[in-house]
Parts: sequence; C-alpha cells; structure tokens
Amino acid sequence: MKVLVLNGLNPNQPESNRFKDIVNSSFGLNSSGFEMVDLHTKKIHKCRGCFDCWVRTPGECFVKDDSQHICNLIINCNLLVFLTPIVYGGYSSYLKIMLDRIIPLISPFFVKYKGEIHHKPRYNKYPALLGLGIQSYASSDEVKSFKQIIYRNSLNLHSPFFHAETFMNTDDEASVKNTMIDIILRMEDLNYAE
Repeated sequence: MKVLVLNGLNPNQPESNRFKDIVNSSFGLNSSGFEMVDLHTKKIHKCRGCFDCWVRTPGECFVKDDSQHICNLIINCNLLVFLTPIVYGGYSSYLKIMLDRIIPLISPFFVKYKGEIHHKPRYNKYPALLGLGIQSYASSDEVKSFKQIIYRNSLNLHSPFFHAETFMNTDDEASVKNTMIDIILRMEDLNYAE
C-alpha cells in the first residue's frame, strides 16, 4: 500500500515531532511505500482562484512550485493522510494552502455522486483518506467539525474510504500507536493495498 502523509503540523509546537514520529513508526518509516511531506518545508503558493488548471492547462496549475509534485504523489497513492493540528475545527494553514491547490485533480464538470452534486473525477482512481487531528484543548464541537470536513473532502476527492481520528496533544504514545495500528488493519481488511 502506498501511503502519503501530508504533514501540516507546526514544527515549533513541542507535540508536533512526537506525533510525526508516532505516524512514521505506525506506517513503517523504512517502508518503500511510505512518504511523509513536511508542508512547512515546501514552497507552495496560495491558490489564485483563476481556474486555469481546469480551462487553460487541464489537470495542472500554471504556478510552478512544489504543489505539482505533491499532486502527483496524491493521485498515485492508495492512502492519503492529513496530519494536522485542529484549528477552529479545520486544518492548519500549511495543510489548507496545499489542499486549495489540489483542484487540478478533479474535473470542472459536475456529476451526481452519493446523492449530491460534486465535481466529476479526472482520474480513474483516487486514494482513501485518513484525517489525523491533534487538539491542544478538548472541544467536542471542533472534533465534530474536523470529522465533517474530512468526510466532505473525501466526497470531493472521490475517496473509496475515509476515516477521521482525533487525539489530544497529551495522549500517551502507546494509545495513539494502538489506535493507528487498528486503523491500518481495518484499511488493509478493505483491500486498499495494491
């Protein structure tokens, strides 16, 4: 299974490295099918909203930065993982900027999908989506919003499977790792490996 983690954690927050290490070890740091992209180290411009990626250069943004390579990694993985602090129920700015730049992966045309109108898929296969949110304080409303946004993004990306999991930044490593392993086993049971 090819796993791509988009790491939207803030490297200046103490729990970030701990959660990054837990995700690395859970998915197999030395696995050839695992890659983590630390978004804070990448050059990713904000989306201009010009829609050239749909009209003038279909499937590719004309702004040349690291987002093109990351979009290629996304469409070629089996499992896409969003690793982010939960910010007002949503994503970190690092992750949000990158997600705004993935619209070339879908078509500008519309189709009825799971009873709703969504953009038509551009490709035959899209990755399953796993959202991992880290809370610095307990908020059931933010957890609910985070899980809802993961679900909505899974629809937009035509993901065959999605799951959202939240943790407190004080959770012990063993319980986080056990939860991660449980998620991985469930995904493997669903045969999303190549």
